[in-house]
Amino acid sequence: MFVDAAGSPYGETINLGVTSPQGWAGCHGKSWENGYRADILQRLQAAGSRWLAYIADKAYRGNVVLELCLADRVHPDVPGKHMVPDEGWFERCSARGVDSHIVFLRDSPDSGVGINEQAVIDLVDAYTGTRFKEVIFGTGLETKRNTTAAQAAQLVKWFRAHTKSRVLVGDQSPDFLLQVAALCDAELWLEQATHPTQQPLTLATAPAYLASLQRLAAKVGPGKVWAGEWWAKAKADRQAITRQILAAGYNCGCGDFT
Repeated sequence: MFVDAAGSPYGETINLGVTSPQGWAGCHGKSWENGYRADILQRLQAAGSRWLAYIADKAYRGNVVLELCLADRVHPDVPGKHMVPDEGWFERCSARGVDSHIVFLRDSPDSGVGINEQAVIDLVDAYTGTRFKEVIFGTGLETKRNTTAAQAAQLVKWFRAHTKSRVLVGDQSPDFLLQVAALCDAELWLEQATHPTQQPLTLATAPAYLASLQRLAAKVGPGKVWAGEWWAKAKADRQAITRQILAAGYNCGCGDFT
């Protein structure tokens, strides 16, 4: 999710030298939205990532054209028709090796999307007929800031009822994620406990994060555990930590895969 922001002109997306694709949909209407998206794809490619993880929140509400452009939804009135390459982003993602999306339903702590089944249906519908290789749906990042464990589990169950895609819950707290896992069949996206850009991981501190991943894996299995939102300042450290994560059998939504 995080990538090096060196040379990026999109200051609104940068935090202490780091940027991310979180605003993929939320930047709609900004004068710089298309430039930012193109820049992010280049940075994901440089990190060797096939995943584009972002927050949808209310960006798609009532905006089928945006769904066509960003989620590669098939045209609702013309079977098999997708947005033309000059306006859609599927081809541009594919050209950078980004073939899959991880899309989070709700922002945190403030969200324009309520905890209800219709919101889940609408987000799943945004990807109707998409050509992306894989789309994974998530309840949100830092989920516990505006959602109880029971509410998160209910969101997962609604997703399960309306899509065959994988579903995950994101948070910094292993305890919260384990509470959710006890209530539903969810994959667990663990965010770094310390502030990722103010206190990035190093090879010396990464073992504590890996131990938390192992704790989750003991409950749900490594294949349902995600090293989600984390950062290490040095590229060599990001590469080494990514290799450790993958070698343990976990999924890695953030890192350097080169």
